[in-house]
Amino acid sequence: MQEGEADRLLAFKDIYKGKRCFIIGNGPSLRKQDLTVLKDELTFVTNWFPLYEKCDDITPNFYCVSGCEFFGEWKGGILNQHWYSLVSEKLTSAIKFFPFPLKSHIEKDQLFSIDKTFYLDFSPHYFGVHNVWQKMNLQLDITKPLLAGHTVIIDFCIPIAAYMGFSEIYLLGCDCDYGKSLSQNGQREYFYPSEKHTTGSPDAKYLASVWDSGSVLKTYGYVKKKLDEQGINVFNATIGGRLEVFERVALSSLF
Repeated sequence: MQEGEADRLLAFKDIYKGKRCFIIGNGPSLRKQDLTVLKDELTFVTNWFPLYEKCDDITPNFYCVSGCEFFGEWKGGILNQHWYSLVSEKLTSAIKFFPFPLKSHIEKDQLFSIDKTFYLDFSPHYFGVHNVWQKMNLQLDITKPLLAGHTVIIDFCIPIAAYMGFSEIYLLGCDCDYGKSLSQNGQREYFYPSEKHTTGSPDAKYLASVWDSGSVLKTYGYVKKKLDEQGINVFNATIGGRLEVFERVALSSLF
């Protein structure tokens, strides 16, 4: 990553020190929760969250994408216009974080506001020694190369939140059902109908194998260990799911 981009990221260091934030995944459990209670909270959202019908009521602060499928890697290099239209309409005010290899493409086509778009040193092709569970560690300095964790929640959201100084992080929609919770057509389930997911994604069998290998649990385990060392408390406010690494709390109890 070029030094200039790392310098831009320095502006986020500890800007929310001691505050709390909510990181929202895309799991089917979101159908059971009213996220409008988060309208005055600091929130991170990811991937296809703009499909959430009350996205406008929440006005997310930060938007993260760590995969490159939205920018055409699996579609012949053609930008997913459906996704781009949704993000442009629903997340205008959100600060956006993407992998650095996508910077030239985004800026060349002037896809997003330059002053609200930032890039992290992360390769979407994350295999081998670049995984959190293989390194047995988590990189929390977002000005340096990041490790991968099988999910944008670990790839980007948690490291960014930690770098910003949040002392309490609440996870929502992080079902971690990898290949176990499937729609009628055999696709992985999300809070939205699977046919609205118009980008490529790993198939259910692959996700199930990732879960069964234990790498997902190992990854979240190392995440917890690292954040505990930093005095950062993470709680799981997801309804159901299989992520038991973090203490569970009810979203309603936080207001």
